[in-house]
Amino acid sequence: MPITGSGWAEGTNVILDPHTICNKTRRLRGRLAEICKDKVLMAEIINGIDLGFQECKFQFSNLRWNCTTLRRSIRKILMKDTRETAFVNAITAAGVTYQVTRAYTKGIIGDYALPNKKGAQQRKNYVGLNNITANTIPNSKRGKQNNGRVQNRKQRLRGDGKAGSHKKPPPPPPPNPQLAKQIRDQWKWSGRDENVNVGFRKAREFLDARYRRRRSDIKTLVKLHNNRVGRLAVRDHMQKRCKCHGLSGSCTVKFCWKALPNFREVGYRLMEHYEGATKVIARNDGIGFMPEGPATIKPPSKHDLVYTDESPDFCVNNPKTGSLGTVNRKCNATSAGVDGCDLLCCDRGHYKLTLYQKVSCNCRLEKLCKIHCDECPQKVVENYCH
Repeated sequence: MPITGSGWAEGTNVILDPHTICNKTRRLRGRLAEICKDKVLMAEIINGIDLGFQECKFQFSNLRWNCTTLRRSIRKILMKDTRETAFVNAITAAGVTYQVTRAYTKGIIGDYALPNKKGAQQRKNYVGLNNITANTIPNSKRGKQNNGRVQNRKQRLRGDGKAGSHKKPPPPPPPNPQLAKQIRDQWKWSGRDENVNVGFRKAREFLDARYRRRRSDIKTLVKLHNNRVGRLAVRDHMQKRCKCHGLSGSCTVKFCWKALPNFREVGYRLMEHYEGATKVIARNDGIGFMPEGPATIKPPSKHDLVYTDESPDFCVNNPKTGSLGTVNRKCNATSAGVDGCDLLCCDRGHYKLTLYQKVSCNCRLEKLCKIHCDECPQKVVENYCH
């Protein structure tokens, strides 16, 4: 079930319910109103938000706060600008950027995959080395060569041509290096690399629009900064991919493009920024923020997550903070890490639960090369927090 369909409140920045916002389109103006009118684009934005939250759940699955999407919890969590809120804002912005970019690349949304019709025609006409060779032969000579081949074929079919009397057509001239370079330049220009900028821009227009009027507010500045961190985690880490064209495996013509990274890599990268997030306070000029603490602390870069509020410990259920606690959370009794029972259970101890599950056993090869297995009970011991 889509996260955005769960009745999110408008105060939850990037996790706004798009349907609620777009029901007020008559009061909206500019690009946000245009986005709301595009149903296909809105569907991809919703998919991007869900993509971000699925990755958030994966990254936090073994931590005290497991990125729950229960409304009564997440609404309270996102009211404070904690590390967790910073990550949610960033990963959701990254998800929208990623999903919209992929939709444009596949042609699902609009006609933005190529900058113009000329670029599309260049990409359509490009077929590799054979095309380069054909383009190096003048049209007049190419016509004469084709006519000669047709006459030779007619003579062979009539049988009035002596064996071996017909001449083979002359070999095509070697590839034109200048033309090859031109086609490589045309391919690079043809627009694949621009798609991520479309996704970047649409994510910014939709997720940041409601906050840009309050840029002097520290909470707004933090939200806009973390949104941008998420978008940059996609745009600045596009992966270069290349393909060669040529005879006999040669790489006479090589064209390259930038492709989206695996979104799991985006999640890991933002998780590193979460662990190294910087606590900030408002600057005296009211138009920015600076690190809290000594002046020797390095200011956060455009890739660093920032926050203003300390996180709760998430050990016990607290309706005021949105913490659900860790009671009955599954833990690893043999781990000394964050997923271990000592840390995850906040030193409250844990209990064991013995389960029996059916597994395949006594497998054997029978007639007609069929494998037959029995079902045997297997004892499984799991640990849960008190």
